[in-house]
Amino acid sequence: MAAARELGCGPTHVYALLRQYLDDPRLTSLLPRPRGRKVGKTLLDAAVEALIEAAIDEVYLTRQRARLVELTVQVQRRCVAGGLAPPSRKAITARLRARKPGDVLAKREGRKAARDRYAPVKGSLSSDYPLALVQIDHTLVDVIVVDSDTRAPIQRPWLTVAIDVNSRCIAGFHLSLEPPSATSVALCLIHAVLPKINWLAERRVDGEWPVRGIPERLHLDNAKEFRSEALKRGCEQYGIAIDYRPVRTPHYGGHIERLIGTMMGKVHLLPGTTFSNIADKGDTDPDKTAAMTIDEVERWLGHAIAGVYHRELHRGIGMPPAEAWRRGIAGHGDVLGRGEPVAVADPRRYDPRDLSRIYLLGPDDTYYDLAYRDLRRPPISLWEHRLALKRLREEGRTLIDEAAIFGAIDAMRAIADDAVRTSKRARRQRERRFRVIQGGQSETPSVIGKAQDHGPVFDEANTLQPHERMFPVEEWS
Repeated sequence: MAAARELGCGPTHVYALLRQYLDDPRLTSLLPRPRGRKVGKTLLDAAVEALIEAAIDEVYLTRQRARLVELTVQVQRRCVAGGLAPPSRKAITARLRARKPGDVLAKREGRKAARDRYAPVKGSLSSDYPLALVQIDHTLVDVIVVDSDTRAPIQRPWLTVAIDVNSRCIAGFHLSLEPPSATSVALCLIHAVLPKINWLAERRVDGEWPVRGIPERLHLDNAKEFRSEALKRGCEQYGIAIDYRPVRTPHYGGHIERLIGTMMGKVHLLPGTTFSNIADKGDTDPDKTAAMTIDEVERWLGHAIAGVYHRELHRGIGMPPAEAWRRGIAGHGDVLGRGEPVAVADPRRYDPRDLSRIYLLGPDDTYYDLAYRDLRRPPISLWEHRLALKRLREEGRTLIDEAAIFGAIDAMRAIADDAVRTSKRARRQRERRFRVIQGGQSETPSVIGKAQDHGPVFDEANTLQPHERMFPVEEWS
């Protein structure tokens, strides 16, 4: 009784403590014990345990990727057939969760998927100052854009985006109805390299986007557009090194992939969003809710980047990307900055979206403006030019002349305009052409790289001007 009073408990509890100590004469045996059965201890019959484990291996851990409810039904059926008491779904789930997640994913989706998700990251991708390393990648934007005239739905546009790894600032991007190509990579790079003041003003975006300058290194995956000779020559010309991501190591692209995930999360607020998966989409029809043209989506992205993303706290670096860029350029405290990037001396470059004007790099390293021989001709794009040539050849035209090409393009545009209300493909072609006419003389045209001969297109060598014969032009795709 005296011990009970001193410990502040009843006599029964004192005797229980005494028994615990006699069974295990250590002070730790007197510590409070958690209620319930010990971890790993089961109340199920051994035969039921064996049956559950077998069903997990044979039903759930296969490439057919059966659902948990289907596994539960199988276990319960086997138990009934064997005269055993069927376990609950909770008991089956507990046994499944005891398996290693990496082993489960490897059996259901393959070893590559398991390695990508659970394998330890060897090394990390980092840079010491702005523009030391820039990552570029593509994604389909999770929103349907509409025709600028009829507002009828067209398709999801492609976004090519570049991120400065040090500051996490978006260096530049390119939005297009065309799938990724060497052209979209080059246009994204030019947007990243050039100042954004005029670009923002043209789109009425009230914000600052200080990122500009030629990067020292690019970090790219192994897609064919990143391994094009055009990109390699252009980067060599400007002293840009290229690092390719090791095969089957997606974690090396973590910075750009997280950025794309962040941007797509913002896009899901727009009308016409397709969301990222069917579960989020529900019964929403993106074609019916689509309301924004590709130019409006581009302007929206400008606001989202310059006005929001660059100013928000980035958890990875502990400050807004814009502030990280400022510190990296100007320095902070005892840390010296890299200094202002060297401005591009001449931003003029060949733009495949507008063939009415090209910028020819002469042997003196000076760019010369070359316009149409007949200035009455309308701007056309490279894809329109190629399609016109293809149709003329199909018609059996052996000698292709300038008038025939423009005549074919005019006919193609008329057909697209007539069909725009009924055909998505026609609407896509019309919208591409509209962007050529509206934006052909922008300040961010370009494809990086010097010219290379891919052979003559016209059979009119005798009519070419001297400068046209002297400097062949490379066609980009």
